[in-house]
Amino acid sequence: MISALPVYYCVEFLDHDTGDHPENAGRLTSIINAIDKDLVIGVVELRDPRPASKGYILLNHDDSYYEMIKEEVAALSGGSGRNLDPDTIISPGSFIAAEKAVGAGIDMLHNYYGTTDENGKESRAIALPRPPGHHAIANRAMGFCLFNNIAIAARAAIRDYGLERVAILDWDVHHGNGTENSFYSEKEILYISTHQHPAYPGTGRSDEIGIGDGEGFNVNIPLAPVSGDAEAKYCFASVIMPVLEQYDPQILLISAGYDAHERDPLASLTFSTQTFRWMAGTVDKFCSERGIPMFAFLEGGYDYTALAASVIETMRAMRGEVDPDEPEYLHVMDNVKRAVKETQSALSNNWKFS
Repeated sequence: MISALPVYYCVEFLDHDTGDHPENAGRLTSIINAIDKDLVIGVVELRDPRPASKGYILLNHDDSYYEMIKEEVAALSGGSGRNLDPDTIISPGSFIAAEKAVGAGIDMLHNYYGTTDENGKESRAIALPRPPGHHAIANRAMGFCLFNNIAIAARAAIRDYGLERVAILDWDVHHGNGTENSFYSEKEILYISTHQHPAYPGTGRSDEIGIGDGEGFNVNIPLAPVSGDAEAKYCFASVIMPVLEQYDPQILLISAGYDAHERDPLASLTFSTQTFRWMAGTVDKFCSERGIPMFAFLEGGYDYTALAASVIETMRAMRGEVDPDEPEYLHVMDNVKRAVKETQSALSNNWKFS
């Protein structure tokens, strides 16, 4: 068990002012309040991330897009914000928040790979960035996201530390189209997503498996509405863990969205808080057995109570407090079984499934 889990959070994340939009500062306030209430001192350590440089952000985004976001934010005045699209809002504090959201991932990498002191390597950490990131593509803001925090971290791991096998697991209820788009033709990054389908943004079919060198390294498991705990565990046992074991990643990054929770107002999956604990514990055990780091990035989650409770359970799992039991999925919905078979079939030339 690690001594204190680094949690990357700063007041600038709150200054990304979206008003009464579902993705608002209250999300983080609820998590921080839960940390104060439910986790004792010494269990977590809050870290203020450094803002990422332009060079890091350009690892995944076009220069013209970066400059457009910077200029649009700079043009705002008097505390007013505006919509970049129907879903995505910027305010005067959005650019520095977005820089620090990216910077959290860069700091996590540095605090593991950038130290020669084996006792000082931080192999687990979680970031609570706003704005979130997994919908942002190279030249476009989407789905509440400005810069793709996890995609930039994956590219930095390859460029700065010579990694060749980076795995990203995305359990947000919405498909991470921006992350998929970033690596669709590359084998150095494995992208695995469970998500509700149909739902925003409309991508993430089973047959979207990558192209060229990236064929087989893009794994989508679309879940029908009302899929819940049994279906989540079935996906892990049938697809996620077999692929991860065969890929043998050097690092695991998690797009940790909590909008698949049964209480969440923006979607229709029914994961319980305990399933987020189980998923995090399962991959923590996988990483511990292989001696590789695991870093999580907050994405969605819009019911404050469910979000805070699920993040707390994820933190406990990342500290090694959870010994996940064997999955039980006796009553998996038939349409999810079919979706899993479709995913396995699409990937049959790339991975072995029992």
